[in-house]
Amino acid sequence: MLRPCLLFSLLLAAQFVHAQSQLEPTETTHDFGLIPQGKPVTYTFVLYNHGKDTLRLAHVEASCGCTTPRWSDKPVLPGDSTAIPVTYNAAGEGTFNKYVSLFYASNLHQQIYIKGEVWKTPDTSVPLNTGIQLVRQ
Repeated sequence: MLRPCLLFSLLLAAQFVHAQSQLEPTETTHDFGLIPQGKPVTYTFVLYNHGKDTLRLAHVEASCGCTTPRWSDKPVLPGDSTAIPVTYNAAGEGTFNKYVSLFYASNLHQQIYIKGEVWKTPDTSVPLNTGIQLVRQ
C-alpha cells in the first residue's frame, strides 16, 4: 500500500514542477470584437516566468497563415517577462478563432488564442449618391 501512495505523490510532485516551469500569460484569450475587413489587427500577449528556472521560447507556431506571431529567443529569467505580438490579417469576413502554440525547453508547450468577427467593408469609400440622378432629370 505504501508504494502506490509514494508513486502517486511523485507523480503529483512532477506535475507541480511542470506547472512551475512554464511561462504564464496574463491572459490566454484575446477577443478583438468587431474589426473591419482588410485591416490587420495586433494584440501583444505578455508571458511571465514565475518559476525558478530560466526559460526560452524555442518556437512559436500559428494555427494558420492569417495569424502572425513574433517572439524573442532571448532567455526569460525568473521573475521576468516576454512579449508576443500576434497579428491577425482580417482578409475574409466572418467570425474567427485562432490559436498560437508556444514551445519551449523540456518539451513544454501551451496555447494562446485570438478571436473576433470581421465585418465586410463597403466596396467604395463613400456611399454612392443615387439622389444626383433625380436632380439631373
